[in-house]
Amino acid sequence: MAGPKHLWSGDWEQESTRAADERTPWRPQEPEVAAPAEPESKRRRRPRLTLRQLVACVAAFIVVGVGVALALNSGGSTKPTRPKAPAAVRQPPPAGSSGGIGLTQPPAPTRVANEPSANWMGMHIITSPLGTVVSTVAPGSGGQGAGVQPGDVITAIDNDAITSARQIRAAVAKIALGTRIEITINRGSTILTTAATLRNRPTIQP
Repeated sequence: MAGPKHLWSGDWEQESTRAADERTPWRPQEPEVAAPAEPESKRRRRPRLTLRQLVACVAAFIVVGVGVALALNSGGSTKPTRPKAPAAVRQPPPAGSSGGIGLTQPPAPTRVANEPSANWMGMHIITSPLGTVVSTVAPGSGGQGAGVQPGDVITAIDNDAITSARQIRAAVAKIALGTRIEITINRGSTILTTAATLRNRPTIQP
């Protein structure tokens, strides 16, 4: 019986060596080494505002806003106020004038009981609850020339206070005739001062 036949008849040792040379040698893979982390001090940190800095920023913003608002308001079209002129001392109207157009005759004053009246410088003067009131003024008289009108209240004659018709006679008795005297009157809410020449003394009537 014949032995087994080998199909390959080459040199197997030589072929094995050649195959080993052509094969890439295997090397173990080295582990990757991670790069060392940067220290915390070298990292770039974002600036953070503290509570005090935040409050200061808000306060500065409010101050700037208020300043802008005030500047806008001050630059508006506001009209300057004109100073009021001082009140001038009014003088009685000249003789013969009515003292104004459309004025009505004041009502007759009420006379205080048991108080006499006086006739002086063409004026009839009575004592009323308002004081020494001129009830009538004769045309062309000294009272009219001094600018006294019916309804005026005589309050003083040459710095002597007058509160009744009787006191007019006492105040004039010590002044010489022909002397220029000052008469202070109250016309409504206005105090007026006029002057007249003393020509006669008042007569008292019950």
